[in-house]
Amino acid sequence: MHEATSCLICDGNSLESRRAFFSPFIAKRIWNRRPFPAELLRCKACSFIFASPRFDPEEERILYAGYRADEYQKVRHACEPWYTEGFNRSMFSPETMAKRRGPLAAIFREHVPYSVKTILDFGGDRGDLFEGLVPGSSTYVYDISGIEPVNGIKVLHSLDECAAHRFDLIACSNVLEHVGSPRNIVDEINRIACPDSLFFIEVPSESPFGSAAFVKRFAQQLILLGARPGLAISMLPFDFARQVHEHVNFFSVASLTKLMHVSGLEVLAKGLYPSEGFSFGPYKLAAGRMTWCLARRQGGAGPNDAALRARLAEAN
Repeated sequence: MHEATSCLICDGNSLESRRAFFSPFIAKRIWNRRPFPAELLRCKACSFIFASPRFDPEEERILYAGYRADEYQKVRHACEPWYTEGFNRSMFSPETMAKRRGPLAAIFREHVPYSVKTILDFGGDRGDLFEGLVPGSSTYVYDISGIEPVNGIKVLHSLDECAAHRFDLIACSNVLEHVGSPRNIVDEINRIACPDSLFFIEVPSESPFGSAAFVKRFAQQLILLGARPGLAISMLPFDFARQVHEHVNFFSVASLTKLMHVSGLEVLAKGLYPSEGFSFGPYKLAAGRMTWCLARRQGGAGPNDAALRARLAEAN
């Protein structure tokens, strides 16, 4: 771990701090210890919110190795009784995937040119989120978890392998909120991209200080009081409200746009949509939104650039 002393996006040092703590699951999974204090920092310049201290690469590897596999689920269930085997399976059910893909299909129809033929799902777990969203395209996946991809998805095991291919579109969904350095991840994506590659990035649009976050944590605390009373009592009176869990970064449309800009990317389109695909159990009480953007290198020319600009002008 290391302490954050400036904004992870804009490098600003005007930060507001609020007390938080690492959740029981995170403390157990990474360090095999009880929860301990952390901070949540908000940048006054770009509104980005993030946790401190930060995970180092080895801690990220421990957390996400075998992501949502049996051992992961058992450790998480011991700390979070609502995270049952059935709940874990539901994250990948056809119904959940259909809910997740629906809004993306509409965004892709409106903003992504049909000339896109190769897509890399960067950090895409099993690789099925973007498959077929552009007719006639082929999909690859790169992910550090080691999870087996679904049939028909070509898996790449390293950044060097990714760089050896030419991708018309590199998509990254629900990744940047988890990582120690969002800018480093976007830089990695940029390094493996071609000069005319498009970038599609989406993250939850959320705040750990908002009412939705409190409602979710309060519902979880009630379940915990019934199933794990000792653990629940140790988190009273209000320590349960601001937990650092798998999400260590909290984005808005503005902060995601700022991240693209400082990474040398031009945002072509952006927006929000309801994240209904993640509405289960305690999370259903606080279903949030996703923020997304389509970008390319500043000054670059994407596939069928003139046609793309005309479609974007019509959409706006």
